[in-house]
Amino acid sequence: MSRPLLAALSVAAGFGFAALADDGPLADTSHICQQRPSYVSYGGLPSVPRFRRDHWVPLCLGGLDMRKTCGQGPYAAPAFQSDTCNVWYEPLGESFLKDDAERNACRYACRAGPAAIEAAREDFRAGNWRKWLEP
Repeated sequence: MSRPLLAALSVAAGFGFAALADDGPLADTSHICQQRPSYVSYGGLPSVPRFRRDHWVPLCLGGLDMRKTCGQGPYAAPAFQSDTCNVWYEPLGESFLKDDAERNACRYACRAGPAAIEAAREDFRAGNWRKWLEP
C-alpha cells in the first residue's frame, strides 16, 4: 500500500496524523502543525509525582513521541545527540510555562511556514523556549 493511501486511511480512521516514516524518524513531516493525536505514549515513561512528562521539542513542531538512544536519565533535559530522545520529566512548575511557550511557537511557526517551523524547533532543541513566552 502506498504512503499517501495509508496516510489518508489513518486520518479517515481518526488518528489525527500519520507518522509512517520509513526513511528515518523525521522523514515524514505530515504530523507537523496538525492537531495533537488522541494518544501520546511519552516514550513509555510512567507518570511520577511533582513532574510532568514532556516533549522537549513539541509534537506540533515535529518533535517525536519517543525516548530512545538517550545518554542520560529521564530527569535531565535531553541532550540532542538524537531526535529520538525527545521525552523527559519536566518539573511541574516549569511545565506550565513551557506549555504556553509551545502554544505560542506552534501558532506562529505554523502560520509562517517551513523556515519558521525549523527555527522554532531549533529554539526548543537548544533549550531557548522561554523566548516564546511573549506572543
